[in-house]
Amino acid sequence: MNEFNGFMTPIYVFVVLFFIVALIVDKNRTKILGFAGEFWVRRELNKLPQEYLYLSDVMLEIDGKTTQIDHIVFSKYGIFVIETKQRNTYITGNEHDKYWIVKAGRKKHYMYNPIHQNYGHKKAIEQILGLEDKQVIDIVCVSGQANLRVKSNKVVRLERLVDRILFEKEEKIEDYVSMAHRINAMNIVDKKYRKQHIEDIKENINNNTEELRKEVVMNRCPRCGNELVIRKGKTGEFVGCLSFPKCRYTKEIKKSNTEDTTLF
Repeated sequence: MNEFNGFMTPIYVFVVLFFIVALIVDKNRTKILGFAGEFWVRRELNKLPQEYLYLSDVMLEIDGKTTQIDHIVFSKYGIFVIETKQRNTYITGNEHDKYWIVKAGRKKHYMYNPIHQNYGHKKAIEQILGLEDKQVIDIVCVSGQANLRVKSNKVVRLERLVDRILFEKEEKIEDYVSMAHRINAMNIVDKKYRKQHIEDIKENINNNTEELRKEVVMNRCPRCGNELVIRKGKTGEFVGCLSFPKCRYTKEIKKSNTEDTTLF
């Protein structure tokens, strides 16, 4: 009996530790996925020819505001501003949508269009370095097992990232090395400053979520902001965007126990 108890004790310890680790992973799932995605992107960027330089996790201050850029690649063929997203879900949207739809099983939520987000990064780099629009190329890189249904040449899968960068053959910049040193010198590394930036991002996310909720309640299309209307299809009525076919957002009409119908 004593031998059996001695055998069971390690098992109990293992089970307890397993659940503790599982809770920690679940609580920090988004952060872990983010770290993983950026790790894989850095590994891909290391495959670039030696003349290409890159910086990762860059935080810059411009006009009193901070912006954080996942990766910046410097070359004579242009400056590449890269936003990374690690997803194992269905992602639907296009370049002009304000929000993209993210589906995981039966769960669905909206995320702010990363192309729009990265466009702000692109403009910040242009302003700091005094570059023209064509000299800075913005790319959204999606890693993981995401099922992409996104119509935009600004979005690439991880395995196509290096090919996309090397696709640029026209020489646009002469002093890209000094530009890399300049951005590196401007990079904010202070931990307190970065922590505050993260808190500001969380607040913006909450504000965007509330904004999206209001748009839905007010019968506004969460993709383009236009009016939602009731349309008829082969299977009956549904909610669609007034901008169809430019915007193809649709939503099933939910019927209550009465004859009244509600849009959502």
